[in-house]
Amino acid sequence: MRSISTLLKAIYNLFVVLGLCPILLFFSCSGETDVTLEPEDAAEEIAVTGEDLYEQTFKVLQKAYPPPILDDRFETLHRMRSDPIYFAFLRSVYPDVLHQDLKTFIENSPPDAEVYEVVLHKHFGKPTRTDIVVAHRLHQNFQKGRILVYHGTDKDTVIDEVLIPAFKKAPIFGWFVEHAKDNEEGFEAFDADFQRLSRDIELRNIIKINKILMGQSNERQRADEFIWLMLREPVLMGEVLDGFTDTEIFLEWLKGKFQEPEIKF
Repeated sequence: MRSISTLLKAIYNLFVVLGLCPILLFFSCSGETDVTLEPEDAAEEIAVTGEDLYEQTFKVLQKAYPPPILDDRFETLHRMRSDPIYFAFLRSVYPDVLHQDLKTFIENSPPDAEVYEVVLHKHFGKPTRTDIVVAHRLHQNFQKGRILVYHGTDKDTVIDEVLIPAFKKAPIFGWFVEHAKDNEEGFEAFDADFQRLSRDIELRNIIKINKILMGQSNERQRADEFIWLMLREPVLMGEVLDGFTDTEIFLEWLKGKFQEPEIKF
């Protein structure tokens, strides 16, 4: 099985052969202007709008999307994620995050820096804003890759068709050039630590979703719980809808079925 760090090294060497590396280095290593973290002021906005916004939006979506909410291939939740009502809600709760669509919203939502700081500091020193954003996007892609494996996709196919194309994009590739070009062995150590962290984050996501579902089970019907998830955890549910295509596999994932054995790329 090929390692991600080895594959990324090959991509780096390709750009060297093509004579493009100096250009990439100029844009990727000349400061942190390639990535800007938005202010994490969603909590303040929620305090302003109040719980009424959640309840009002929930009632409107509940009427617009009758059961079954969790159908075989997430068709209903995919329609909901594009609904103008849902986007009006996101704009009200997260006014400083870009969101022409849910994918853009997910990419621009500020990651939780504390989740990634320990591993980044261990390997690269005090993390920068770009380090945090890259780490978060690495996790999102690793998590999506593992979810595709849960669906039966071959790991090499995931690497070739999902991970490598994602890692070629800014800011990940420029960050890789800066950190791994002269220290492949050290980057492989980071890769191993980071994949463990990513699996830990995935487990926390499972726990978080189950906690919200259980907290709502006494108040709402089963179908309605997933509307509430879309309101309370829009980024996490966006990741779910981006990765899962089969509802049954998603429900097995929520039960922790795929936590063992570990999947390593």
